[in-house]
Amino acid sequence: MSEVTLADVEEAKQVLRGVVRETPLDRSRTFSELTSSEFYLKLENLQKTGSFKMRGAYVKISSLSAAERRHGVVAASAGNHAQGVAYSASLLGVKSTIVMPEQASPAKVDATKGYGASLLLSGRTFDDAMKRAQEISRKEGMVLIHAFEDKKVISGQGTIGLEMADEQPELDEIIIPVGGGGLASGVAVAMKAINPKVKIIGVQSEAYPTVYRALGQGRVSKIESRETLADGIAVKEPGKITLKLLKRYLDGVVLVSDAEIAKAIFLLLERAKTLAEPAGAAGLAAVLSGAVNVRGKKCAVVISGGNIDMYTLDQMVAKGLEMEHRLLRLEFALADRPGALREIIDAVAEAKANVVDVAHQRMGSNVPLGRATVVLSVETQNSSHTKRLMAGGRLKPFGPYGRVGAAAVAAGSTLILLQMLIWFYSQTVIWSDGRTTVEGQVARFFFLESVSLFLIVLGSYSLYRGLEPPVGRADGRWSAAEVLVNALKSRRDVRIGVTVGILYAIFYAVVSSMVVYQPSVDFTQAYGVTSTSWSAVACCGGYGTIPMIVVYLLPQLHLGLQLVPLDLLLLVVVPILIAFNSAVASFAFRNRPRGSRHMWISGFGAAVALFTSCPTCAGYFLGGSLGGLAATSLAVALAPYQLAFVVLSLPVLLLTPLLVARNISKGLRDGCGIGGR
Repeated sequence: MSEVTLADVEEAKQVLRGVVRETPLDRSRTFSELTSSEFYLKLENLQKTGSFKMRGAYVKISSLSAAERRHGVVAASAGNHAQGVAYSASLLGVKSTIVMPEQASPAKVDATKGYGASLLLSGRTFDDAMKRAQEISRKEGMVLIHAFEDKKVISGQGTIGLEMADEQPELDEIIIPVGGGGLASGVAVAMKAINPKVKIIGVQSEAYPTVYRALGQGRVSKIESRETLADGIAVKEPGKITLKLLKRYLDGVVLVSDAEIAKAIFLLLERAKTLAEPAGAAGLAAVLSGAVNVRGKKCAVVISGGNIDMYTLDQMVAKGLEMEHRLLRLEFALADRPGALREIIDAVAEAKANVVDVAHQRMGSNVPLGRATVVLSVETQNSSHTKRLMAGGRLKPFGPYGRVGAAAVAAGSTLILLQMLIWFYSQTVIWSDGRTTVEGQVARFFFLESVSLFLIVLGSYSLYRGLEPPVGRADGRWSAAEVLVNALKSRRDVRIGVTVGILYAIFYAVVSSMVVYQPSVDFTQAYGVTSTSWSAVACCGGYGTIPMIVVYLLPQLHLGLQLVPLDLLLLVVVPILIAFNSAVASFAFRNRPRGSRHMWISGFGAAVALFTSCPTCAGYFLGGSLGGLAATSLAVALAPYQLAFVVLSLPVLLLTPLLVARNISKGLRDGCGIGGR
């Protein structure tokens, strides 16, 4: 078969004169401003049968001989091509049989019947339907009308290019959805012949990048069935004729996600007052997402069809409102008591937001005893209004109990920091009254540190207990703060975190010589003690001198404790932070968005901080496991500077959970969805 030319397209235009509509090439002020371009929409969604498909189908059927027309035509399609063939055949007085998959949309089935075709439902997929159509063609002599792999069909679709050239001959760029390639190749043939400088950009779904791969990798590979909203361009393998034309005329192919398509449909409906199906809006999605840059150009996007199922449209509108931050779905776990829901509703009302739907659930394995799960759908104005709502009143992640805990942690941390600074700069004990006894100074210091650590422990527990919903959004799209709240409200992940924290505390106490067991030493002879007692000394001499308490727990059992303030800090604060990291790492692994990576940041951060906060531990661990005496010697040499290591490690332990939460949140905003493991 010879290649399609401009003459073929012009001939097709004559065939279609008075049969199809010359659809508008509408300049959009809204999208021109959004994209900083002169932006046009070729509205093929206003074509008869709701898409461009009738053009190619009519040209092909009208070219049949009288004998072929008597036998009739057959086609396989799940949507627009079926309607185009059925309507064209009825106009030309040709009987038609359409084979559709058994799971085809009821609306499209009814529309195809309405155009006078004989309808046959066969198989679960389009490939099954095509096999049946080919079988009918062979047995009954009916002409198979292919959706794109046909010169006449391509010529008919190319008439869209002639109409665009007549209205705007100096277009810089045209963006076209690409499935099998019939539309894109036909328009490209026409436009490149009239204006060789125009760029033609194809757009495909991320789920079916057939032409994208063929042009980029130089080979054609068949794609297995995948889920996508854009079923109109969900083609497993491009045609040989169309691919040859696309390789010659197409200037590039880009990919778009379902989320980007949904946003384009929403904006078309709200701003341009026009309805597009997912495949039809793919070109606009590419521009709005930034995949195609049209700044400063005169460009046109082909809206190839508008046949969208009403249920799908409802989902698109909801998704569009969510992406525009105008619909917020929140999931709360409330105390099951009178007035609990009203407190939340009042908080929403105070923020001047509108509750559009409430779902209340007491039963379920995920609902704790004494609590109820409530899902609110809240209408907001924009992203700033949503942020004010989430930040205001009772919708904060911490209730009053939690806020008291935060204050306690802040006070304890501040007191610890002050003690650290005084060690570092003056090597003295804070609030010393000038007494020369080491015991007096140590007693004061350990008293202050005990108070600080008590505040931190009590405050941390209060923070955990005071965490309040929202524990997640009903649509699965969480902010980074909500990810952290969910991790800490998951009993499974908290148990993992607590276990790891306790194991670290034990590991540190033993390896850092905080717990001392000396079976070969007689405590009475060596230390002069016969019963449980304690003494205080200045530890570690020279730079960074700090007080130390030696506790002889059970001299007869040769067991004792060596306590310096830094040891107490590491034994309390670091295990809490490591437990936090471990809980978040566990939660991240089980709930990471599909396709996201770097979900082990928190666990890695906890491990790094564990060793930097205790270089002696690191040395003994490496020495024992790898046989590295050098590692042990290095750790002992670095021990006097342990404070500097702590200063480095604590920020790591605080930062890594935030990075994980941000990564998950970003994956969800990109529309990945939760991939629970």
